[in-house]
Amino acid sequence: MSEAKKTGAVAEIKCSRQYWTYGADNPKSIKAERNIAQLAEWDDRLTPAARKVLDFMIDWEHDARGDSLASLRHIVAHLQARAPEGCAIAKRTVENGIACLLHAGWIVRTFKGTGQKNASRYVVPADILANAALGHMPTVPDVADGLTVPDVGDSTVPDVADGLALTVPDVADKDTTTKTRLPDAAMSSSNDSDGAATPPLADGLAATAAETPPGFESFWNSYAHKQKRKDAKAAWGKLVPDAELAATIVSEAGRWAAHYVEHNVEPRWRVLPHNWLAGENWLQDLPIIHTDAKSAAISKTRGSGKANAPTKAKAGKLSKATHAFAEGETLLTIIKADVVKGAASSTLAIVATDETGVEYNHTTFLEHHNSDTQEAGQRELGDIVRAAGLSEIEDSKVLHGLEIVAVVEGGKLEFTAPLERKPKPESPTRTSRPLTPAEQRACDEAYAAWCAEQDAA
Repeated sequence: MSEAKKTGAVAEIKCSRQYWTYGADNPKSIKAERNIAQLAEWDDRLTPAARKVLDFMIDWEHDARGDSLASLRHIVAHLQARAPEGCAIAKRTVENGIACLLHAGWIVRTFKGTGQKNASRYVVPADILANAALGHMPTVPDVADGLTVPDVGDSTVPDVADGLALTVPDVADKDTTTKTRLPDAAMSSSNDSDGAATPPLADGLAATAAETPPGFESFWNSYAHKQKRKDAKAAWGKLVPDAELAATIVSEAGRWAAHYVEHNVEPRWRVLPHNWLAGENWLQDLPIIHTDAKSAAISKTRGSGKANAPTKAKAGKLSKATHAFAEGETLLTIIKADVVKGAASSTLAIVATDETGVEYNHTTFLEHHNSDTQEAGQRELGDIVRAAGLSEIEDSKVLHGLEIVAVVEGGKLEFTAPLERKPKPESPTRTSRPLTPAEQRACDEAYAAWCAEQDAA
């Protein structure tokens, strides 16, 4: 083959999916490692933190064994040591990155350890580039016996199977024995667990050694917010789901868990497992995520939270008493929305007017020492945000001027969106400094050169 034809053949390969495997036969070669890192940039499931951790694990694999540990402290320490001046990476960020890689199938376990001194080991699958050449991203392999058992202690992060994400709770560096660090299934999984047997499953869900149908343990591991296990068991027992429903619940629980991981939602803002089941959240959309402590992350279960009593309207203005909203529908325009912080709670205080100018005051808990009260407030906040036509908010002031509908049926208050909205006022046109003649000539020349290159290609 002539040199020109050979060059053309290589160029053709590089412009196809065969690019991923070309010259990367040795999975430990620099070319293969570079291609894996490039491929990760195409995977929308991976967060920036996950890509940093993946780069580390590719480079850290032991030559003798071909795999590596996934010690959280170890990875954090080395990434921080590598970080350029002025850059840093938090422990929580690394935790979420590792969980993201496990969930997406970018790392898999090769050896199941028994604790800190005999830790599990992980590897980047050798067939990642071969699958990429076929047009496929990594996936979590099917596991015959359901979910793998997460390890105990500090040494490793939890394992994931069947595409279900597990997150690592926020644990102090020196605490390697706390039960909230995703213990082995044979141990108590939360501070509320007494090790009692799982409630009886419905017909068709009897477990066998070779095949474990979806049941409570699958849900418990899938949702991965391991709090109030007794209550969660009781809620699962009340459902008595058949095989199809149990599979749906487990799948949706995993989706919620992955959503929490993706958005770095603190455990305190996550819906408790028993409330998630009682509220039938597997039928709901994923929760809206807010980026600050004021607005908080919210659940998406509608109508399960008790409305808070409104505050008294300002003197001299028309007002509605007690519940504030009359039976039926009331179209409201929000004129004020502020976060009010107390000693042990915070609330969103909304002032709105109806079509006749009557003013209503309503408060919703964002934070509260009672978890049920807090969750009810978060659910109501979610309804308000969606009713206003938003997917998320960073500041309560974005609610100003937006319309929502308060619906009261049998004394129960819900918020929903109006069928028709007033057009939003247009944002003021952003002005900028005009280019100088020299800057304009430089831009024109650069653009002309780029066009010439494209025409010649």
